[in-house]
This record gives sequence, C-alpha cells and structure tokens, in this order.
Amino acid sequence: MKRLSLVLITTLTLGMVTSLFATGVTDGQYGVFSVKTPPLADANLGAETSEQAATLVASGTRSGTHRDTHYPPAHVLSEIVDTNINLTWKQPAVWLHYDSGANYSSIGTGIPANFDVAIRFPASALTQYAGMKLYAIKAWLAQAGTYRIRVWKGGDASAPAQLMVDQLFTPQIDAYNTVFLNAPVVITGTEELWFGYKCVVNGGYPAGCDEGPAIEGFGNMIYYEGAWDTLHNLASLNYNWNIQGFVDNSAAGNAPGITPITLNGSEFERDQVLNSGLEGYRVWRLPAGQENSEDVWDLLTPDSTIETSFVDTTWQSQPAGLYKYAVKAVYSDNALSVPAFSNPLASISMGTFTGTVKDRMTNLPLEGVTIITTGAYYGLTDAQGKYTIAMSPGSYSVIYSKPGYQTVSQYGVVITASQTTLKDINLTEATYPPVQLVAEEAGNYVNLSWVPSSNDPTIIMEGFETNDFPPADWSQIIHNTNVKPSGITATWQKMGRIPQLIYNNPRSGSGQAVLWGDNDHQDEWLITPQFTCYPNAILRFWSFVYLGDTHGDHFYVKASTDDGNTWTVLWDSAAQPSGVNRYQTPINISLDSLAGQSVKLAFHALSPPDNGIYYLWLIDDVTINMPGSVLRFPMSDFATCSSGMEDGGEERGFLGYRIWRFLVDDQGWEHTWTSLTPYPIIVTSFTDTQWNNLPNGDYKWAIKTIYTGNLTSIPTFSNALTKINHIGTITGTVRDQQGNPVYRAYIRSTEPHAYAFTNSDGEYSMQAASGTYTLSVTHMDNGQVIIENVVVVTDQTT
Repeated sequence: MKRLSLVLITTLTLGMVTSLFATGVTDGQYGVFSVKTPPLADANLGAETSEQAATLVASGTRSGTHRDTHYPPAHVLSEIVDTNINLTWKQPAVWLHYDSGANYSSIGTGIPANFDVAIRFPASALTQYAGMKLYAIKAWLAQAGTYRIRVWKGGDASAPAQLMVDQLFTPQIDAYNTVFLNAPVVITGTEELWFGYKCVVNGGYPAGCDEGPAIEGFGNMIYYEGAWDTLHNLASLNYNWNIQGFVDNSAAGNAPGITPITLNGSEFERDQVLNSGLEGYRVWRLPAGQENSEDVWDLLTPDSTIETSFVDTTWQSQPAGLYKYAVKAVYSDNALSVPAFSNPLASISMGTFTGTVKDRMTNLPLEGVTIITTGAYYGLTDAQGKYTIAMSPGSYSVIYSKPGYQTVSQYGVVITASQTTLKDINLTEATYPPVQLVAEEAGNYVNLSWVPSSNDPTIIMEGFETNDFPPADWSQIIHNTNVKPSGITATWQKMGRIPQLIYNNPRSGSGQAVLWGDNDHQDEWLITPQFTCYPNAILRFWSFVYLGDTHGDHFYVKASTDDGNTWTVLWDSAAQPSGVNRYQTPINISLDSLAGQSVKLAFHALSPPDNGIYYLWLIDDVTINMPGSVLRFPMSDFATCSSGMEDGGEERGFLGYRIWRFLVDDQGWEHTWTSLTPYPIIVTSFTDTQWNNLPNGDYKWAIKTIYTGNLTSIPTFSNALTKINHIGTITGTVRDQQGNPVYRAYIRSTEPHAYAFTNSDGEYSMQAASGTYTLSVTHMDNGQVIIENVVVVTDQTT
C-alpha cells in the first residue's frame, strides 16, 4: 500500500463531515482525511460516569471525566534557621495542554493510516516546571488500532530531537485514556518537550481534537509522510489535539481526577485562558494535632504569595509546643486547595545573652562591636557598649570583633531558657606591623626595606552593583565558554534576582556573582585585586551554596602570595557539613596566616573532569575586614580614610621599629633571635652590616612596630637569604729591619675584618672571605706597616 499524498481540495458533505481528499493510495481508491463532527444528539459523546473514572483498564490505561479539583502544594518542609522558620514547598501538580479539555471530534484519513500527533512545549514555557516530571499522558482516541505513547526531548519548532518514551498501550475508544509512563520524564526547563502518540489504524478517524482555534505550532503538531508539520499547514484544519500531560513532583497515582490547568495562552498568542489557573499560596501556622481545626490556625499571609517559600519571623515568640505549617494553593476562580502540611517543629523558650564591651585601657564603652556566635546568632553593641541577643538554649562559642581592636573569643557560653546570661568583655587595641619587609644582599651587607605600618588597615568591599563584570581590578580565568540559549554562560557572571531559586537573592542590592552548572567540565576562577593583608584579617562573603557536595564538585576559596602563580586552599565547600547556605549566614575565613604579605584571593569552581558543576554557586557582599578604614574597589591607589578614635580615647604613641635576625629554623623561637636595633628606629630601611661575618646558613629578618605603653605589633617576616662564605687564607712572616722574626705582631685586614698574631717564629695565618684587602701590621716596638691590594681567592693561600 502506498503512502497517502494529500490533495488539498476542500468539500462539504451533507453528513456533516468537513473533508480533504487524499489520492493515489490503494488500488486506485480515494481516502478522505476528515474531521468527524458529532451530531447535536451526541454532544456528550465520550463523557463518562464517576464509576467509570475510577476503573483501571487492564491495558494500563485509565479513562475519566474532568472534575473541578484544585491541587495542593507538595513537599512542604520547615526548618529552624537562626530565630526564624524557613518554609519551602513544591508547586502543585498540573496538566499541561492546549486543548479546551473537551472532545469536539476526531481526525483521520478514513482509510488505513500511520501517523504521529503531538503537542509541543518550548523551553521558555517549562522554566517553572524544571525538576518536575511528566508522569502520565491523556488522549482522546476514537478508533481501534495500534497505539504507542511517545515523548521527545530537545529539538526546535520544526521537529523534536530525542525519543524518550515509546510505550505500547491499548485504548478505550471514544474516551479519554490516561497512560502512566513506565519511566517518567524529567523536565529540565532548558530544552523542548513534545508528547503525544503514534497511531496505526485500518481506517476511520482516530485522533481526538477540540473545536479550536488551534494554538498554531504548539497544540497541533503531526508527523506525516516523513516530516513534522502543523495540522493547519498540512490540511488547513484549525484544531488542537486532545492531548494532555500530567506533571508533578511525585508519582501520579491520582492524575485522572486533576482539573486541567492550561498554560497562559498569551505566551503563544492565545487570547484566553481556558481553565482555572494557579495564582499563589497562603500559609498558616498551627499546633500539631489541630490539622482538622482550621479555626485555631494562625494565618501568616493575609495576601497570597507567589513564592514557593516563606520565612516565619514570629516563631521565637510562640509558647513552647509542637507546631506545623499548612499551605494552600490559591486559584483564579477564588478557590483554595486542600492544605498540605509540613513536618512538625518544637518551639522552646529562648534565653537572653547580654553584656557590655569596653576598652581595656580607657574603660570606656565601645560602640559597634560585632558579636557572632555558633548557630549564626548576631549582635552589635550600642553607644553604651551594650548588646542583647535572644538565643535558643545551649552551649555556644562567641566572637567579639571591632575594627582597631584585637578579636576575643569565648567558649562554652551557656544559654538557659527564660534566663539571662551576662558576659562583659574588655577589648585591647590592635597593633599594626609594617608590611612587605624585603631583604636584599648587597655584597658584604644586607639591605632591608619595608612599608610603614598604618593605623588604618582596610576593609575591602565588593557588592557586584556596577555594570562591569568582572568588577574593576578583579579578573577571571575562563575555561568553559558555553552559552545557553537564554544567554547564561558557564562561567562567572553578574546577575540580578534569580526567580527560580527559593529564598531572596541577591543578598543585598540588585547584583550578585553567579556561576551556573553545565554539562561540560568547568574550571572557573573569579579573582580579587591584590592587597596587603594585615594581622587578624577576615574574609567574609555571603553565598548561596550547596555544602558537603557528593557529586565531585568543589567550590574553593584560595589565596596566592606570588601574583597568582601558586594557590593555597583556604576553604572548600565539599569539606563542610552537608547542607545548603541560602544567603542565611556569612562565610568567615581567617587570613591571619597571610599577614604582612601581598595577597590575591580567588573563588574557584571546579567540576569532575567528565562533566560540569551539578549545582550553582552565588556570592555577594565580599569584604576583607581589617581594623580601621574602608578602601573600595577599584583600587586605583591605596588612599584610605580614617575611621577616627573612640570619644574619650587616648591616641596610642608610635615610637618606631625594631629589627631582629635569625636562622630560618628558629622563626618560632623568638628568644634565640639576634636584636639588630636595641632602640626603635623611625626610618623605613636598615642595613645589616654583620652579614659577611655570619656562618653559613639560611637567614630571615623580623620587624615589629613599637608603641608607647609597652605595646608591640606582631612581627612581619622577610624573605629568606642563604649565606655561603667563600674563604681563602692569608699567611706570612713578620721580621724587623735586622731580619729577625717579630713575636706578637698584630695583623688586621680591612672590612670584613680578619686578624691574627705572629708566633715566636714571626709567622701568622688567618682566613678571610674572598676579596681585596688592605693589611695593617702593628708591633709596639717596631711601629706599623700598611700593605695594600692583598687579594684573597676562595680555597687558596695568599
């Protein structure tokens, strides 16, 4: 039998069939590709009873009528974060379709035929369903034959790409048939999704349709004569297929009873929405056990929220007890779904942590001291130096910090429910070492130089608010150059709010640095400008990041002290306890080990070799906290603005610098260091004149800033220099004018000095570094003789 070839000749028959004739088929006969219009008496053709709707068919299909059901959210999860409750949920199940939801007629050739029908959803229409699955497909079938449910992913408007499902089923005729997929299909939101069925029939009109008009290029796709096209292009028929897909976050056991929810037609130039649509959600808090007593629930969202998350900020004020949350979906016909309930959480009475922070020397209160505890509690002292924090009962570690002061840590601070824990703290002013101490060998000496200490170490800040990316003086190393159809790249980029993510983002302002996952390997770097790192410096940044990753991904923070040639890992997301930081708490990393050095930091995302990053990584509000002033990127120069002294404080006096020399192995043993400056010096350079006299070895130098009140900074260390002495020997005999040997004559060289005395035979021998010397020979009875241009050669005797 030949394949049908359509001849587009429109006719109208008295039997209420609008037809197109197809020619050249079987034995010279004509077949009719028709739309079968039901008589008025059959207006309810295919409608089924509730009893039928509940009956499973042995073929694995199920048929039923539409009923007005509004589905609730799924997977409601509550968790305690700080003093709040973070609530998240998944959106309700939906039927994706373009038809009206009612069968109008069916389409076929009237003779044996083999063709596919499908509906198409572009990636842009599926973004909100990313991560959900297609569990079932429903179609109206009107002719016995062989049918296969089919699902495709990828492709474009002209044709789908990969066939994902090809599942045989036996339909119930003149009825909606719901077929559950043996292997549900994940919706990625980044590629096309097509689904429908293949039909092989011996005649008739198998494919059900609505009464139109067609959603052209979406609701009316047909595969015929080896190519995909629309029903309108192929045969001038203006209908949508009766095909619908059930999408949910979990198995579709109740799919047939769900009211169809049609995609907003405006996205596809449709001027109406055919069914009730989801408009948002409402959230309640309730005592556990009162799920059936809605009158005792506390409504937390008087106005519906369109987000799939909610933060209960009034949680800590609740009486002790066990609580749940209820979430209902709100639909456009003013109907509410049944509630979906969260896991229970226990509310306990909070304790109070309070105290006063003062300057240790002046005993004056300190304003602006930051208090951070384990469990991410946070406080700040007021003008009287007082702080008060509401905390859950437990044992905590507490850190007190303020620019210009040394950080203090307290451990084992116990908070008791309904009680107050008092902790007063005194902070000592920070001291500031010089930076960039450099040692350079200059012949027989070593020259030292350094950058003066500053009372105003910097706070470096970047919030990704400008249009430039990377920001000024930042840099990137890009290995993955892929670009998604949406324009999103596979490396670091600036973005605004990402609506698909639960919880608010960015952390502040309108910008954040974002790294999306990809299918290909990613090795992506975002690098800060170079800066001088002071003692007690802390890198703080806010991040939306998955911790304890098990997919082989690493989100690193790294440091380099050699302009990016080598990098040291400071922090690795994969090494953290499992969880997700959704911009809830800052990540703090000590930079104390880098004090006194020029540093670059990098945010480095690294995937396994054979694939890309599984999750995304967001960062915002990057700061390097160091006592004193503020230096904002771009760093065109290092001018700073002082933060000033505390009212009533006394300015600490700067006296100068002191310098020490030591063997490299003795860096940790300060009592073995050799002092080169018994008293402070105020210049920023120094010459070590004893270098040539030192024994062989590796040496370093240390410098400290000296203040009044017996305060000194921590040391800054220089680079290492290796001392290798090149020694020769000077020998000779000293005689008087009569030629007699002179005993106890004193021979001394110019610098670096070497000296010797003659023996009874007038002979002497002394070692000296290679070089040219002037010798002086002195004897109390014979006077002095000067000998110039004495050349000493390594390992030789002169």
